[in-house]
Amino acid sequence: MRKTVKVGFILLVLGVLLAIFGIANQGLQTVYWANHRFRIAHQTTQTYHPKTIKSLTLATNLKVTVKSGNTATIKVTTNAIAAKKPRVTIKTGQVIIKSKVPEDISMVGFNLQPLATPRIVITVPRQTHLTKLTTTTDQGAVQLNDLTIKQLTLNNYGATRLRNVTTTKPLVAKPTSRLQLTNVTASSLKLTNSDARTAIANSHFQQQQSSLTTVSGAITISQTTFKQAQIKSGTGNITLSANQVQNKLTVTNRHGQIKAKVPRNTGIQATSTSGSLHIFNWHGHHHYRYRPNATSQYQLTTDTGRIAVSAN
Repeated sequence: MRKTVKVGFILLVLGVLLAIFGIANQGLQTVYWANHRFRIAHQTTQTYHPKTIKSLTLATNLKVTVKSGNTATIKVTTNAIAAKKPRVTIKTGQVIIKSKVPEDISMVGFNLQPLATPRIVITVPRQTHLTKLTTTTDQGAVQLNDLTIKQLTLNNYGATRLRNVTTTKPLVAKPTSRLQLTNVTASSLKLTNSDARTAIANSHFQQQQSSLTTVSGAITISQTTFKQAQIKSGTGNITLSANQVQNKLTVTNRHGQIKAKVPRNTGIQATSTSGSLHIFNWHGHHHYRYRPNATSQYQLTTDTGRIAVSAN
């Protein structure tokens, strides 16, 4: 009996030692089931060094960040769980990144050192003006920071965030997820979506008329300048705060709420079929007109929603 215990103890110690050795040599890895077989989740990082980056076309489900920096680089971090390795094509400064949506998988293992989040980070040299940046319907989340782009078109399905971005042409956006613009400058904004939430702050669209259309997505705009704009929504709430409108801002919201904070010298024309109107200190229904000869005009219309206007 004592001999059996000793043998068991020795085997236990040996097993522990072998386990430690295996873990130290990456023997403990994430295992997943895909395409009718077990696979080990391998993580890879590859960095490309293009001579220059002139334009970008993004069509990958990986999250992409494009930012300014010292040198042109494209860093791709992937693992077998999240996606297949994207294909990066670079030709005379034209960069195209593509990858397919990953197959369905089932996790069956674990890892003491979790895999890094799959992503692509593209660095554009400072003072570089991109001729074009386009995201396709295959593209996931996108973040753009500190960039100047001649033509910018956003069609991706993932969340989209722009900060300190300037484009000389109209900014065209058709997001299916959240859109956030902070300190963005364009000749105008052309936004179309079904239910994506839109937040715009400290931005400038002063050369042409802008248009924002959504079915049910909420729109929040603050401290932003428009030459002229039209905003249309079916049921999403629209919130406007401390914006500058050079000519006229037209807002039509069939069933959602319109809430605006404006300077007292702004002209207001509010119309509601069956909703309520609250314009500064006036409350009522159907129609109200305030300062019709003012340079900056807000024309607000709703069927059943509520319109509320207060002073900044």
